[in-house]
Formats: sequence, C-alpha cells, structure tokens
Amino acid sequence: WQRMLGVFAGSDTVSAALVVGAFLAGLGLGSIVGAKWADRQTPAQALLGFALAETGVALFALVSKYFLYDWLATGLAGKVDDPVTVFALCFAGLVIPTTLMGLSLPLLSRAVATSVGDLAERIGNLYGLNTLGAGLGAIVGGWILVGLLGFVGTLYLAAAIEMMAVMLALSLWRRLRNASPPVMAKSVDSDGGSDIQLMLWCLLVFVSGYVIVALEIVWVRLLGQIGMFHAYLFPTVLGVFLLADGLGIAVASRMVRKTTDPRPAFFLAQGSGFVLAAGLILLAWWLVPEWPLIQWLNVDNERLGVSAYLAMVVLILVVVGPPAFVIGMTFPFVQRAVQHDLAQVGARVVINLAPYAALPTGKHRRQRGRRADHRSLDAAHLGNGGYRSLARAVVDAADAGLVMAQSVAPKA
Repeated sequence: WQRMLGVFAGSDTVSAALVVGAFLAGLGLGSIVGAKWADRQTPAQALLGFALAETGVALFALVSKYFLYDWLATGLAGKVDDPVTVFALCFAGLVIPTTLMGLSLPLLSRAVATSVGDLAERIGNLYGLNTLGAGLGAIVGGWILVGLLGFVGTLYLAAAIEMMAVMLALSLWRRLRNASPPVMAKSVDSDGGSDIQLMLWCLLVFVSGYVIVALEIVWVRLLGQIGMFHAYLFPTVLGVFLLADGLGIAVASRMVRKTTDPRPAFFLAQGSGFVLAAGLILLAWWLVPEWPLIQWLNVDNERLGVSAYLAMVVLILVVVGPPAFVIGMTFPFVQRAVQHDLAQVGARVVINLAPYAALPTGKHRRQRGRRADHRSLDAAHLGNGGYRSLARAVVDAADAGLVMAQSVAPKA
C-alpha cells in the first residue's frame, strides 16, 4: 500500500511522512476502539474478534488495488498537491484496514490474559512477535514480492497469509472456548496515586512515540540523501527498525517478571536509545565522506550498483538497528508498570499506540460491576460529543458481528 500510495503522494520525505502518518492514525483509532471492545469480551470472544478483524484486512487487500491504485494513485496523481488533502485521502484509503489492524493487539492481549503475574511478559512476547513479523514483511515485501509478483500478486499473497492466521486463530478458539474464564483479579489497589502514575506513563509514552517516528523520518531523509531515495530505501529502514525493535521487545519480555520497579529500566532504555540514535546519526554524517564509504556512496557516483546497495544496507543496520533494539526494550517495562488488572488489559495495552486511551477517572474507582467499568472507560477513552457516539456505535456493531459469528460457528 505504501508503494501504491507513493505514486499518488510522491516519494520524498514529506510524502512518506504523510503516508506513514495516515497509517499510524488508523492504527491508533483501531487501538482505541479495540481497547474498549476487548475488555468487554471473554478470552474466547476476543480471539474470535481477532479472527473477524483479520478477515476484514484480507478482504480489503483483495479489493484495495481498485481504490488505492486505479482511482487514487493513477487517477489523482499530479492533481492534488496540498499536504492536508494528500493526508486526508491517504487516511481515507487506509482507515478501514489500519483500524482493523489496530484492533488485533488489544484483542489478542485479552485472549492470552490468564493471570496478572505474567501478564506483561505475555503481552511483550505477543507484541515482539508481531513486530518481528512486520519487519520481515517490510523487508521481503519491499525487496522481493512487489518486484516478483507485482502489486496484485503481493496483495493476493498477503490476503492468503491473513486467512492462514484466521484459520490458526479459529483452531485455538475452539480450545479456548471450553476453558475456564480467568479470575478478574487485581494486583494493586486502584487509588488516586495509580491514576496519576498512569497519566504520567501515558505522557511519557506519547512523547516517546513522537520522537521515535521523528527519528524514522530523520533516518529516511539522511540515508535517502546518501542512497538516492531508491525504491528499496524505505522498506529497508522500516524493516531494520521493526526487526531490531521486535528483538528488543522479546529480550526485555524475559526480564520483566523479575523486575519489581520498571521505572529505572524504562528510563535507562529510553534515554540510552535516543542518545545512541543521535550519536550514530552524527557518526554516519561524519564517516560517509571518508574512505571506504566514499568510494561506494559518493554523491558524484552511481549509487545503484550491488556494492552501493550492500554498503547502504550495512549502513542502515549500523545506524538504525542498535537504537531501535534498545528503544524496543521499553514496551515490556511500560506494560509491567501499568498491567495490574485483568479487566482492563485491552485498555492498558494500547498505551504504547494511543497513549491517552487508557486514562482512568475518579468516577471509575467508585463504580462497581463490569458495566460500570465500561461506562467509565467510555469517558476515559472517547471523550464527549459525536466522536464518543461514533466510537460506541462502532463497538456496538462489532459486538453484534461477534454474536453473529458465534451463532454460526460450529460447536466443539
């Protein structure tokens, strides 16, 4: 989709930022809706909801070429130059599949949440595997599949892989449906201090996410100047970042169970990751004009040969990989800090994607019962006015779809 939208939006840094921003906006929207919806479901229902969301992504992949490429990319290419309009059209083209993608992590987190003690570790492992798969998809898709299969063939293959995930989820759903539901226990009391701490975590993660995406844009801009902004640059930078980030999440997920206070580890990983990123950017800027990189990446030379490509990949690995790995370690530590209640797994797992989605209120502490919790989460997640009504309508429609899916599903 990024490659197709690049025909419409362009291939410079601003255009890439607009496409990535539209993609992330859809993911954030899906995460907010998914946070509210997931905590209303049992683990089996959440897994079935995940299967429905992935089915929707697969169906969109099959028809997206007609909208994103035939109409948007080729029909409007060169006719729309305003950045706001470009972003709006890209968002409109991606909002359905990215919203469905955003649902996946809260739903899967709800499905695997069986005990508070290892909750952060389980969610970290889940998100780490998801990030590693995304990185592999960026590398293989950008370097091999689009060139080998074309847009249509790559979309069909993506849809087939999505349906394989759906089949796997359904096979696990039958087993999970017969399991005893987990006890909705809390490991800490919901006092006023925990509300303030959660707000601070949301603020920290919001700022962190902003800086991380800004770093990605800087990496693409810097390495693009060196590598002539070829078609393989963006998927390589994105793929290396996601693979290293996923490895960092996987490593830290094995550390969180023994971590009683995750704050020092979070600040150490976050701070050192950003310092490392800045240092490596400056080091690359200094070394590229020097031997041996100058003989392959000189701006006066052709930089699209095998040697230049290899030098570019190595440079991306060195500049992007280490800070992405260290920054990736922060996700499990955040989850270790905020995941204390099985009844709010979905709401709190999306702190890293939509930071203000999980802010509780004082009203929430005084309410009792599951429905009261959801009413307080409505206010915390969605605010007031039309947006709240729209999001509730989306969640209610999702509930109705889930009930229909359960009614037609074969009994074990």
